[in-house]
Amino acid sequence: MIYMALFGTSVCGVLGFEYWQTARVIAEQTDTTIEVETQGLAEHYREFGLAQVIFVIKERARNNPNLQSIYLLTTPKFKLLAGNLSAWPSGAQIKDQVEGQPHWINFQIQTVNTKGKKVERPARAQTFILPDNFHLLVGREVTERQKIQALITNALIWGLVLTLGLGVLGGVLMSRHVLSRIEAINR
Repeated sequence: MIYMALFGTSVCGVLGFEYWQTARVIAEQTDTTIEVETQGLAEHYREFGLAQVIFVIKERARNNPNLQSIYLLTTPKFKLLAGNLSAWPSGAQIKDQVEGQPHWINFQIQTVNTKGKKVERPARAQTFILPDNFHLLVGREVTERQKIQALITNALIWGLVLTLGLGVLGGVLMSRHVLSRIEAINR
């Protein structure tokens, strides 16, 4: 029992650490991609102006019709200028946001699946106030990220169950071997 408790605790610790590290790396990759795109568009605005940023966002939005990547540029009053969202997300309040300081949000986007049915999918984005108070939102749809994390979780759970099962079997075999030696000595 002591062997099983120590073995189970160590396996849980190793697998938990592995899950935590994998989930962290996946989240960091998504966030880094969003940050780079946001900074690039903000820099593009400073160098080339509003018309060029609108052109770039329209091109990127056209290349992402399934909303894997999310772009939205609005006026100071949140009127749509360019992007693949129809409106500013309701949960993305930026009233306290400072110009030039990005802010992270999580929200739901509505898309149409392969069967033509409307579905809501989770998204993560960074909002950014450009000079002249234009509002920029750059993000990613994160369903795939969540599916990968669920797949990893299932694999780790089954790995834990299998490892604990093998640990129980090993513990039983070890204790039977020790008990048979003790029985031989007793005889």
